[in-house]
Amino acid sequence: MKTASKMLLEIGILLGIICLAAATSASAWNWQETQVFLARNTSKEAAKSMIADWPEYSKLAAKAMLEKYGPPDEIRPVLLAWSRNGQWLRTLVYKAALEPVSARDILEQSVRYDVPQMKWPALSGLGHGVTYDQVGRKLIVRSASEETNFLVMNLAVEIVQGKRSPAAAWNLCEKILRLQAAGKESPLSQRLLFMPPPATPSRWPFRLRLDSDPMLRNPLWSNEPS
Repeated sequence: MKTASKMLLEIGILLGIICLAAATSASAWNWQETQVFLARNTSKEAAKSMIADWPEYSKLAAKAMLEKYGPPDEIRPVLLAWSRNGQWLRTLVYKAALEPVSARDILEQSVRYDVPQMKWPALSGLGHGVTYDQVGRKLIVRSASEETNFLVMNLAVEIVQGKRSPAAAWNLCEKILRLQAAGKESPLSQRLLFMPPPATPSRWPFRLRLDSDPMLRNPLWSNEPS
């Protein structure tokens, strides 16, 4: 037979567990509601308010994109996002760099582009923040500025097209970056000099997301173009 004190203790513990579970669920729901609100409230004013406490270099990049492309499609505490802006499929400005080569690699931009599997190793030879999303069939570049992203993306496509070797592309990229630092310009860093071809239909019956951080790009909340 259980004593009355033991029964009361067990009831107290059970109630405590129920209350903790309810509080956790409510907190998670409130967080989700907040994220949905932030994703929908995408005025310039909301964006400027969100980036007010960002590091100066991230804030400058965000302001440059706001001036050029207008209000973002998504606003979150850790990023601003635009979809199909200018020549880009997607533009992301992060509050802080993700696994950076440089701590200031906070501007990520992408285009739809089919890269044959045999060319994947060649792209890695270019470096400078360029990657290929095999599932989404997207070329992605991340650096500190849009000028650098234009430059690297143009050279990446030249590698894929066989117009330039990875070593030659890397050397030219380094040379143009030095010229940019001296205030000079190159056509390669002003705009995309190619037309992204239509992507071939995916063999997958559904879109597969491979994001490393599901809290950053939850498929339920993201407006990323498919």
